Formats: sequence, structure tokens, C-alpha cells
Amino acid sequence: MSYSLTAPNPHTDGVVTLFAIPPLQVVRLIAAGLRDQARKLTGRKPYRIGVVVAPGELAAMTTPDAEPGYRALVPAGFAWNDTVAARVALTISFYSPGRKAARIRCPVMFCVADNDAIAPPAPALKAAARTVDAELRQYPVGHFDMYVGEVFETVVADQLDSLQRQLIPAPGGSRKVPAVSQA
Repeated sequence: MSYSLTAPNPHTDGVVTLFAIPPLQVVRLIAAGLRDQARKLTGRKPYRIGVVVAPGELAAMTTPDAEPGYRALVPAGFAWNDTVAARVALTISFYSPGRKAARIRCPVMFCVADNDAIAPPAPALKAAARTVDAELRQYPVGHFDMYVGEVFETVVADQLDSLQRQLIPAPGGSRKVPAVSQA
């Protein structure tokens, strides 16, 4: 059986992500996380923070492009609990899957937003370089730009093209995949 993965805007290094967040915001997130953890230990409901809000407010994502980008993904009139248990803030720095990229044994297409303020691109580029069978596509956009409009259509077309090349062998049985390419 053959597997192939695509990774749009991959979060690959929690420490780098943490250092991309303003220090005061990190302190506020840690305090909220500790408050939530204390509530968990005492059997109370989670202390929740927003998933995304404007810069300066307390939430998981507060970059200038986060709120408008995230909201653009939500259909008009759709309502849901747009919060997360604050304890997630205590785990970000420990989640660094890019460190294990060399262990991946299936083809992976990394779709990296060069201007991503939420999942910094540099660690994703390093993870792609360490992945045995990687295809890299870079796009001159921000994090949420990959999920809407013309950029979304381009990314999906690139992903489909990659998946077809990975899953449908070329005549003679070999796969032809470029190691690195740019959109």
C-alpha cells in the first residue's frame, strides 16, 4: 500500500512558534493555561479563551491577519463555540513534529506560506529538507490566504497534481516527483 501526504501551512516547531508570539502575550497565555489546568484539577469546567481575536486580546491566534483570515473561512450565519481550553497554550512549545521529519517514509508535499505569521515558515522549510521524499511548494501569502479564493484553488490544484503523481505511477512503475518547486 502506498501513502502520500500533503501538509499546508505545517506547524513544525513549537519553540519557534512560541518565540514568534509577543512576550506579554506568551505570559498571558501561560497564565490562562495555568488557570485552566487548576480548574481541571479541581473538577471544574475549562477556562476557555478565543481561538482567534484582534491583536492585543487574549486568544490562541492574535496576529493581524488571524481574525480576518479565520473569519473568512466561516460561512455567513454559521455559529459555533469559537473557543478552546486555555491549557492548550501550555503545550505549544512541546509540539514540534518537524524534528521527526527524517523518519517519514512516505512522500510529503509541503505547502508553505512565505508570509505566515502563525506557523512560521522557516521550520517547515527545514522539515521539508529533512524529509526523505519531499516536494516543497512555496506561496507568497499569509497563513489563511491558502484557504480561500484564487490561492486556495492554486494550492488544491498543486496538491492534486502531487497526489496523482505519487499514487499513479508513471509508465514503467517509477514515480517522478520534483524535490523542490515553487508556485
